[in-house]
Amino acid sequence: MNSMALLSSFIAVASFVGFIYFVMRAIEIVRSWAGVHKKPTRKFRADAGTDWRTDRQLIHWMRSMEPTEFEEFVAQVMIKLGYEARVIGGAYDGGIDVIAIKDGVEHFVQCKKFITQKVTVGALRDFYGALADRIADGQGIFITTNVFTLEARHFAEDKPIELVDCFQLVKYLRLAYQDHLPDMPPVATKLPEQCPDCGKNLVRKAGKYGEFLGCSNFPGCMYTRSI
Repeated sequence: MNSMALLSSFIAVASFVGFIYFVMRAIEIVRSWAGVHKKPTRKFRADAGTDWRTDRQLIHWMRSMEPTEFEEFVAQVMIKLGYEARVIGGAYDGGIDVIAIKDGVEHFVQCKKFITQKVTVGALRDFYGALADRIADGQGIFITTNVFTLEARHFAEDKPIELVDCFQLVKYLRLAYQDHLPDMPPVATKLPEQCPDCGKNLVRKAGKYGEFLGCSNFPGCMYTRSI
């Protein structure tokens, strides 16, 4: 009787182990089949061409540039598009950052690297005033990494000024570089400049006519400087 009970127990255990083995093998087969038929994941590669970068990524990259870097970048894009271009920006540029020539026509370019601020009609009026002595045989181009207000667009409608916002700039960028966009290196972090009047840090601020540097000690210190 004891032998029969022991044999029955052995058979039950063996059957259970066999069942577990069968289930495990079935799971392995299913996983293997799923791996073979799984669709490949499309990974982002920064150097794979324009299709791998979204417009948002390109806009964020351009907004991360310093103003002088953005002016150089605009000049390079225009050269890629067939212009002869040079940067003349600086403290005394008279509102013109880049001069570009194509088909015998001079184009006077102002570059505004804005992040959150829109280009206002005041900025367009100032630019149009800067073009007064040059526009007879040329054209103005106002380029920004943000957008223009509706009033600014209305102002430019009957003026020889092309407005290029961040979305249009991305289109020009893709057209200029096709499938080989320039590298997108991280922007170097620079130590903040110090106020020459009180020694505190200068910070970037937004005003009615664009961005400028102001003292972080304001209103204790009223120092400002245009960018």
